[in-house]
Amino acid sequence: MNEIILNNVSMPRVSICNHLIAHKPFFHKDRIAPFHVLIYVVKGTIYVTEDEIDYEIHPGELIFLKSGVRHYGKK
Repeated sequence: MNEIILNNVSMPRVSICNHLIAHKPFFHKDRIAPFHVLIYVVKGTIYVTEDEIDYEIHPGELIFLKSGVRHYGKK
C-alpha cells in the first residue's frame, strides 16, 4: 500500500473535479497519472488496483491513488 500523508497545514490543491455516472459496468482506465487521484463513491462500488494491490471502494468511502504509480480496474 502506498501512503499519502495529509496534514492541516498544507492541504492538497484540487486542480480538476469531475463526476461519472456509469449505467453499465466498466473498467477503470489503466494508467500512470502524473498527479494524485481522489475517488469518492456515492453509489455502487468501484474496484481499483494500485501497485498490484486490489481495492474495493463502497459508497461513502474514498481512495487516494498516488501519482507515478500504475492503477487500473480489474472488474
